[in-house]
Amino acid sequence: MCDAVPVEVELTEDDIPGASLGIRKPHELKVPELKQWLACRGASRSGKKAALIERINDYIRSGSAKRLVDPDREIHLQLKKRHLGVFPGASTCGQPPKVAVVLQ
Repeated sequence: MCDAVPVEVELTEDDIPGASLGIRKPHELKVPELKQWLACRGASRSGKKAALIERINDYIRSGSAKRLVDPDREIHLQLKKRHLGVFPGASTCGQPPKVAVVLQ
């Protein structure tokens, strides 16, 4: 008997363009960069630059900055699954793989 093993796919800041600040500080970024960073966390992107910077600093202080969402309708998640070989059509023991998705 063969049991399918769930595969966990986790997105990191390296998987989504604009998800990482790198070594830069929020005040060094342009408004579109600030909005992309916030979109990668599912946060509101409205407001002027000062409000965006404050929102980012709040995320960093609270520890929420590591919780990522794919802002492009799971395109980056699908790319990572394909890269890892976990995609529709792949099979484990004759069955489609069971995938548990963790966005971090």
